[in-house]
Amino acid sequence: MAHSFSCPRLDRVTPPGEEIARIWTALRPVDRHYIAVFVGDVPLLATRCVDWNFLEAAIAFWNPSRTVFDIQGTELTPTIEEYRTLIGRTAVVHGIVELNFHTTRPILVSRLFGVPTTRLNAELAYSGSTEIAIEKLLLFIEFEAHRVQGNFLRKDLCHAVLLLIFGTLLFPRSHSLIDAALASVVLQVVGGRGYEVALVAETVWSLDRVLRTRDRRIRGSPILLQIWFQSQASPFGLVRPVMYFNGPESIISRLLSLVRVEERKISERIKIFREIPPRGFKWRAAWMPPGPAALSALILTEYHS
Repeated sequence: MAHSFSCPRLDRVTPPGEEIARIWTALRPVDRHYIAVFVGDVPLLATRCVDWNFLEAAIAFWNPSRTVFDIQGTELTPTIEEYRTLIGRTAVVHGIVELNFHTTRPILVSRLFGVPTTRLNAELAYSGSTEIAIEKLLLFIEFEAHRVQGNFLRKDLCHAVLLLIFGTLLFPRSHSLIDAALASVVLQVVGGRGYEVALVAETVWSLDRVLRTRDRRIRGSPILLQIWFQSQASPFGLVRPVMYFNGPESIISRLLSLVRVEERKISERIKIFREIPPRGFKWRAAWMPPGPAALSALILTEYHS
């Protein structure tokens, strides 16, 4: 199939990795366990950088009309089951997150943080706008963490950390701001709803927008997309002879040392993609357990309708 190889330059949104890693390490085990129920070991990814040249080369092979990466006739697309397995969340899910058009952002943020709306500006420097400053959120978390006494669970602190993770590692918006609407998402997640469908749908939708518009931002998680893609073919480094990880350690923790940025130009990356033979690809991510084909992202276009 003929393919035009255009490589749009992506907005390279970089999360405050050192700060997130420091907060995660400083949390008490009881808080980390609560947070991990919803996001697994995703916070560990704060210690890794996105290989933007790799992603830009990969997007050159994205086929918007078929919602797949088309590499020399081999078609790949992220699936909900792959993302769910990679994240490794253990919470029981009842439905998926939905858009909330009925509750104002200040009320949602107030509920999430356990802070009265009248105190949001004083404690979080948030006055009800569409965005929350990451710097202020980090200060709020560090201040609340220092107030912790005893070994009881501090859900307000955990929810603030979850908002930080969702706004920087899962649904990043910019270098310095988090979409305040994610407060609704986090409230729904801790209430038992799943977000993997939204995560895959946002990723697929943004891949289309990157190629068809001037929007250059990956709206899903760039680091998860990179790990997923590099787990599909042997040249990318995340495929190993022992494929399915069956043990107490999470997939992310096992792959962490392999996730790195290689000093390769985009043109070199594209050349590697073109030279991968069909047998070099896996029909699903290397760390997926054996079983039937997972739910494809092809059905997710309805999420944005």
